[in-house]
Amino acid sequence: WIQSYLSSEFNKIAFSSKTAESIKAQSYELSQRNDMYVVKSFYQQFEWCKNDDWIHLQYYPVLILQGKDDILTTIDGAKELVKIVKSVNNDSRISLEAIDDSGHQIMIEKPDIIGDHVVTFI
Repeated sequence: WIQSYLSSEFNKIAFSSKTAESIKAQSYELSQRNDMYVVKSFYQQFEWCKNDDWIHLQYYPVLILQGKDDILTTIDGAKELVKIVKSVNNDSRISLEAIDDSGHQIMIEKPDIIGDHVVTFI
């Protein structure tokens, strides 16, 4: 029951209100295939980057894609991430693209737009 509950609650906040219900339903069904040990393992290994970790991005271009309606990782958080990356990055290609009508699941909500941004960036 806990997996259903977590998936349901995540879906409530992970998508833009403008996202089709069929896409939300498909995401819910896919999330039911993730065994709970996978979720547990993810969170047990998860660590926030420390200041010294960002230095590894110093010579690489960086593209940050952010859903404008994302309440899990907000546009303000994305802007802060841009500042952090710029502080250690010697490459001038640091870009933040905010995607209209999308939440946290931008790659599911707007796959064509995301693909276009990635292809243009590389």
